[in-house]
Amino acid sequence: MLRIDLHVHSKHSSTSQNQVVKFFKSSESCTEPEDVYRMARARGMDLVTITDHDTIAGCLEMKRSHPETAILGVEATTFFPEDGCPVHLLVYGFSEEQFQRIDHLRTDIYRLRDYLAEERIACSVAHATYRLSELLSIGHIEKLMLLFNTFEGLNGCRSVRANQGFMDILASLTPQVMDELERKHRIRPAGDTPWRKSLTGGTDDHAGLFIGTVYTVIDADGPDGAADAIRQGRTEIAGESRDHRLFAIQIYKIICDNFSHRSGNTRKLHSELSGYLLLDRKPGLINRFKLWRMGRARSAIGEGIRSLLAVGEDRSISYEERLKQIYRHTVEFSDTITRLFITNLLALFEKGTIAGIMGSLSAPLAGLFVHIPVGFALKYLTKDVTFQKNLRKRFIHEEKNYRKKILWFTDTINDLNGVSVTLRNIGWLSHQRGEDLHIVSSVLDDEPKNELPPNLINLKPLFHFPLPFYEKLTMKIPSFLSMIETLREYEPDEIYISSPGVVGLFGLIYAKLTGVKCMAVYHTDFTLQAKMIIGKESPLVGIIEGYTKWFHETADRILVPTNEYIDVLTRRNFTRAKLGLFYRGIDASHFEPKREGREFIRSRIDIHDGINLIYAGRISRDKNISFLIESYRRLALRKQSTNLIIAGDGPYLEQLRAETADLKRVHYLGEIPHRMLPLVYSGADILVFPSETDTFGMVVLEAQACGLPALVTNSGGPKDIIRNNDTGFILDPLDADIWADKLEEMISWIEGDDSRYRDMCRNARLNVMKRFEHGKIIDSFFSESADIATAQGESGQ
Repeated sequence: MLRIDLHVHSKHSSTSQNQVVKFFKSSESCTEPEDVYRMARARGMDLVTITDHDTIAGCLEMKRSHPETAILGVEATTFFPEDGCPVHLLVYGFSEEQFQRIDHLRTDIYRLRDYLAEERIACSVAHATYRLSELLSIGHIEKLMLLFNTFEGLNGCRSVRANQGFMDILASLTPQVMDELERKHRIRPAGDTPWRKSLTGGTDDHAGLFIGTVYTVIDADGPDGAADAIRQGRTEIAGESRDHRLFAIQIYKIICDNFSHRSGNTRKLHSELSGYLLLDRKPGLINRFKLWRMGRARSAIGEGIRSLLAVGEDRSISYEERLKQIYRHTVEFSDTITRLFITNLLALFEKGTIAGIMGSLSAPLAGLFVHIPVGFALKYLTKDVTFQKNLRKRFIHEEKNYRKKILWFTDTINDLNGVSVTLRNIGWLSHQRGEDLHIVSSVLDDEPKNELPPNLINLKPLFHFPLPFYEKLTMKIPSFLSMIETLREYEPDEIYISSPGVVGLFGLIYAKLTGVKCMAVYHTDFTLQAKMIIGKESPLVGIIEGYTKWFHETADRILVPTNEYIDVLTRRNFTRAKLGLFYRGIDASHFEPKREGREFIRSRIDIHDGINLIYAGRISRDKNISFLIESYRRLALRKQSTNLIIAGDGPYLEQLRAETADLKRVHYLGEIPHRMLPLVYSGADILVFPSETDTFGMVVLEAQACGLPALVTNSGGPKDIIRNNDTGFILDPLDADIWADKLEEMISWIEGDDSRYRDMCRNARLNVMKRFEHGKIIDSFFSESADIATAQGESGQ
């Protein structure tokens, strides 16, 4: 039994297709053929091959030096002639003359397959589900199953999920399936038992780091019999795939290796540092001194260098563990640089020093450089997830009962606003129903957590600061690299995003890197809020609109709470085809009329008589509260015993208190915990909600569930909750007299015990229970199997 890594690259490989390597104008590999041989043998390989792309120059060089233990190999790029779809085919044990013929025939995969079969040359389809081109379809995979009986089951550069998923598919094949494929594609299957596929394994190493960590065990006595053993399927596979951490290190190593061949002392230093950390190669004397001096510095860079060098000197741990520790220290170093950069940037913004701000942008480049290989590693390892799910669905039928896995990103989860309340409800309800949904947010250590659902994934903030104009809200900035580390085991089918802040932006980037379908929920109209707060002429309004439009348009789907907002965003040039409804529900067993509501209100504020109007929500100018106060002033002249209760907190609260100091029947409750809101609504008679900027209006839904009639404006989402003249009234937000008149009319109903008011209370709750039932909010996400349709179709013909 002999061990051999059947997929390795040297410096003779062609130009890389990896985007980040191409960005740095790097070659695919800088590893010398002799180094490939030395490392493979050091890691226990009995035989060695090199499988460069479409060349055997490196393998010939190695075989001439080691004829007893080396076999010729190549990774040939071949094509389906009907549409030009490329496939990589690993070929072994041929002569130089045979390679010339292979290179000539590889433009046609059918002719190449026939030649290899005639010459009894061993081959294995490399990483079959890795899409070298968007042309690759399920139909092409079906044809490969007919053409070949050996596949690369374990590729070190593919994820565990991708490798195992394809091996499961191969194991599921039956004579009936192969007969079906033969009839479909009119290709005679190879061999007598084409449903039995053999497997090979290799590292697909390009950096000289992982050679021999994934390999094939061959039932052969020496190199002469190795190719026959591969061809006859006398193989077993061993080793482990690389995750995004080790793959990122490989990309970084390739870039540094290329830098070492270019001029420049900094590039040389980078290369020698990576060589020391990754390959135990000591730097030259001058660079050793530079690293020592950098490590002595009392700074974030100095601390980072010291940590990395300490790991490099530790020989008590395994090589793979050392690489993972290097990655962890690199992430910590990057986070430190990011934290310092944000601190300095905020300080410069406060001073208004534009030149200083522009100058400081060079500071985080060292930290940013770490993100680039990690991001591309994640994208490479996950880019074909949808295609692989489709393929699995095609062959493994138990997938029909598959339930989606969802990650839901939000910057706000612990506040009293409608977005936070909705997401906490979604989190709790999905947890109670056993659905695989996790809320991803960022919560500070000192924030209350008793109402947070157990399926919350907390990304610990690197930095936080109060938002301008919204001092009660805190912007939190977690570590992007740590987020990737936290989320790598979840493997979502869909990603939802409820805010365009930093956490939401991270979710959007993560969705794009992993190829997961992404839905952005348009909860809040920040543009309208900005117009109300800072004035519509401010250039900042245009910036906010441009960013939020870009953010939501970048997602695959934009979900809005009401039909009203589909029309609103269409008029603002959002792509209508992307717009859809986001169902909102409420727990009507929690939000229901409470008899003790009046007593609760009296226990909080000094109210003993009169009709109670209530406003609940954030206290800010964008909620049109100044209009509400003007309407109330006019009403109070006619109905002097009417109380206005304001529940909530926000940046406008103190100024509002001052503006209403002369109004003795205006009362402030402050923030009310979510669990106590039904008591507040039940202690009132009418909800007044004059906001024009709400896309939905969760407060309105909650109040209606508690049997409270509501007055809302004819602009925005709340009007879609109200049934006009039946559960409340939809009014002009610009005419305070109309509001005062309608309130006076409703108060007269209450005072006269008019059935119209009682009917409105009853209808409000019935409307909520009929249209906004709580369970439907989860059903809308999980009622169907995961959406894994492919644009390429099933046949590929």
